[in-house]
Amino acid sequence: MQVVSSAVDSIVATDLPEQTQSVSRADEAARRFRFRVPAYYQELIDVTNPDDSLAKMVMPSGSELDDAPHLKLDSFDEQEQMPVPGLIRRYRDRALILMTGQCAVHCRFCTRKWYVAQDHPMIAEADFERILCYLGDHPELRDIILSGGDPLMIADAILAQYLRRLRQLTSVKFIRIGTRIPVVRPDRVTDRLAHLLSGVNPLFIQNHFNHPRELTRASCQALTRMADQGLVLSNHTVLLHRINDQIDTLEALFVGLLEMRVRPYYLFQCDLVAGNEQFRTPLEKGLDLMDELRERLGGLALPRFVIDLPGQGKLQLSRNDILRRDGRYLVVATPKGEFRYPDVVP
Repeated sequence: MQVVSSAVDSIVATDLPEQTQSVSRADEAARRFRFRVPAYYQELIDVTNPDDSLAKMVMPSGSELDDAPHLKLDSFDEQEQMPVPGLIRRYRDRALILMTGQCAVHCRFCTRKWYVAQDHPMIAEADFERILCYLGDHPELRDIILSGGDPLMIADAILAQYLRRLRQLTSVKFIRIGTRIPVVRPDRVTDRLAHLLSGVNPLFIQNHFNHPRELTRASCQALTRMADQGLVLSNHTVLLHRINDQIDTLEALFVGLLEMRVRPYYLFQCDLVAGNEQFRTPLEKGLDLMDELRERLGGLALPRFVIDLPGQGKLQLSRNDILRRDGRYLVVATPKGEFRYPDVVP
């Protein structure tokens, strides 16, 4: 078995009763972008609270169908930036490998819906060979991110084999794995998996905790297993409207992560992806929160507020980067020139 199953203990779209599948817009959203929630994460949801933050991250909503004209399914044109199948190159020195389209959970605000929604299987060995050849021919690519989907959905032995082969490329200095597994399936992070990952150290694990309630005893044990093996742990948090866009929530999350030896790395503005309008916050809101966080947190617990701009790349945003407002758009200064960002109207 090459991919760790996530459907056995999950709610998935096909579990919906046939007679209800066309009843609501939420059901339609579940078909447009797959619906999967592991049993472990279901237990964290407060079913008595219709406004539960964790539920809103994973449960389909009819609002996902209300696409604004400035949103695209493949917002960053990743499919057009693949020099070889499965390798996305948006920057000079780093590239991303699509290891699998499978995830343990389908976050409703996912950046890569164009790929994950298709539930692509694990990368084919022939494609991985082509990627290795490309990397070998382009030694300037020294920083490689394994993503998808979630690479930790791949079985231990096969994942370890791919990692070892990447490590054999002398030009590859840094390997990162982007994962939400410690958040939604912490039982997957076994002592064996942590030990296998440590075999290719230095290895950087980019986690994806968005709310302090996700820092449970089980998830903290998973983080400890990896940290004890010398893996370098960081975290990407997405700023989400009415989910974690409160100062106390973010403070608790970042302090809790640092206590577990996880460095808060990015606080992301939610991407301009189809179905995401309900999750986006005004840019000023993010900047205000960062001002408050600087007053409350030391540098180790303080992430960078980052916005990923189509055609531009990631930008660590400050107030000086916002040049002017043009209607609902903010004109943002970037190294490549001005960008008209469709801001959220409160």
